[in-house]
Amino acid sequence: MGRALLHQPRPGRLTAGYSLSEVLVATAISGLVIGSAGLALQSQLRSIRGSSALIAGRDSNSTGLALLRSEIMRGDQLLFRQGSSTDRSNLDSSNYAAAMTTCQGLAGSQSFQATFGISTTSSTVPTIYGLSIGSNGTSYALRRCGPAIGGSSNPVLSTVLEGIAPMPCGDGRSRCAAPSLDAEGNAIDLPAKLAGLSHSLGSDNTSPVRTARQPAFRFRTDSERRQLELIDPSGSDDAVSNSFTSSDPTGVSLKAPLYLSARVLQQPSPATTASSSSGSSTCIGCSFFGLPIRSSGITFILDGSESMATCTTTIEPCPRTRMQLMQQQISQVLNNVSDSTLIQIVVRSNEGSNDRSWPSSTTWATIGAGNQRAEAIAFINSLSNGNPETWGTSSNPFAALEASLKNPNIDNAYVVLDDPPDRDCLGNNWGLTVYINSCLNTIISLQSSRAHKASIHSLSIGLESNWLRTMSINNYGTYLKI
Repeated sequence: MGRALLHQPRPGRLTAGYSLSEVLVATAISGLVIGSAGLALQSQLRSIRGSSALIAGRDSNSTGLALLRSEIMRGDQLLFRQGSSTDRSNLDSSNYAAAMTTCQGLAGSQSFQATFGISTTSSTVPTIYGLSIGSNGTSYALRRCGPAIGGSSNPVLSTVLEGIAPMPCGDGRSRCAAPSLDAEGNAIDLPAKLAGLSHSLGSDNTSPVRTARQPAFRFRTDSERRQLELIDPSGSDDAVSNSFTSSDPTGVSLKAPLYLSARVLQQPSPATTASSSSGSSTCIGCSFFGLPIRSSGITFILDGSESMATCTTTIEPCPRTRMQLMQQQISQVLNNVSDSTLIQIVVRSNEGSNDRSWPSSTTWATIGAGNQRAEAIAFINSLSNGNPETWGTSSNPFAALEASLKNPNIDNAYVVLDDPPDRDCLGNNWGLTVYINSCLNTIISLQSSRAHKASIHSLSIGLESNWLRTMSINNYGTYLKI
């Protein structure tokens, strides 16, 4: 009994639970954990919202640019602001004054700054594209004013691209001071920025460079006013490299770049072409994917791989493959070039059945001699024969390019690809850096030894190709994405 009493707990002492200090420490730690989790969740939600906005912006851009590209390709002439020029392609001329006035009337209280236009043989009313303030009031929009597509000839106003960002400040990484907003949340400074814009082409056929808070939208064309390409709006070495849209009103983050290079494919009016520096060719209404043929010596370097069996649209059944589109365009040229034109056709497909040339990989044929024209067309038509899986895989154009540049009688090469090569000109695994540093220099070196420079034109079917663009820009040619 006495021993049991010795082990009785002292009155008032706790035998279980936590002291007050322990409870306070635990509460503080729990608060920190919960707070950190909350911050992480908020950051994740912001990231998700940003990603969703970016995806939505890119989807919207794709739809708008597809419409613009399609309309350009169906047109017969592009129109640009060119001041007092009396050229038919001058949107400022009196020929288009009524259409410009109509578009301003349709815009009403919205500003509509006419930027470029498209004329077609099927309509006396041009389609005019202009910049306005976006629907959110803190960005810009590209709007279309012209006959409804597939509908009435009466002009209607519709939005093509929404959310064209205001240009950021400084080097393109800095946020401008937060703009003042009116009672409805619209940026007060944007209408003045828009009203002060110039859209007139410079001597280099580009629209003016854009600065802070002006629209991140700029383009260039060619001397014939038949091509439109969206380019870097800043025109300098900074964080901005493309025209772009953004849901960020400062234009610093959440950028969705705008990629477009499109050309009028409508045949120009029949005419005798001018003489080139290295020869002349009479070609009545002759062009290749809208590029005028003005040459006495031509090499076509073509992708013959199985990917060229891909349909040009998503319509089922497929109305036309990439190969069929290319065949149609080349056959058109072969049917129309003058008899004296030298022609070579080189098809590359990594040793597949389409890895072949006409008349050979080292010779050119005078198209009007004997039965050469018919043979060349038959060769082109044969490229779609057989199972596409037997055509071959990737295509490599470099050997054919080098051979063409070494022939002084060849003044134009046309390269058509729908995928990058598998190897560069040195046989290395393909890479843009390697191409710029070695292959481009090789081609430029060959050009330097020529009395007359050759033009290398490139066409990319179904994808953007920076290396093709780089090659053509540096070799007196034109790049097109088809």
